[in-house]
Amino acid sequence: MEKFKFLTGDVNWKDYGGKWYRYDGCSCYTIIEFCNMQDCCDNISNGKYLVIVRNIDLSSLSYTGVSNASKTCGEPIKEVMKDQLLLLEVCDSYGLSDNIDHRYGNNYTALLKWAKSL
Repeated sequence: MEKFKFLTGDVNWKDYGGKWYRYDGCSCYTIIEFCNMQDCCDNISNGKYLVIVRNIDLSSLSYTGVSNASKTCGEPIKEVMKDQLLLLEVCDSYGLSDNIDHRYGNNYTALLKWAKSL
């Protein structure tokens, strides 16, 4: 995915999901999360895949929020604060990111192309 780098997920992300990130400057990131709805909840009524696009500004996070996120994710706060990508993943997983948009569909290529265009 052009300009996006793999953040976390399964090697077989089409079947089990994954996340990518893009650095947008000034401590801001765009995150794309890909979910296979059949695998995660066996509900494909809206489409087999779900793609969610989120933004996160690491400079706007409070220490308390990051501390709570790290506890919930089982990562020591010292380790999270040393690794910017771990910080990004922990904060996004905890919900400290802003949802931009999401879309369901059956064509993963079209969904990811749409997500990258935002």
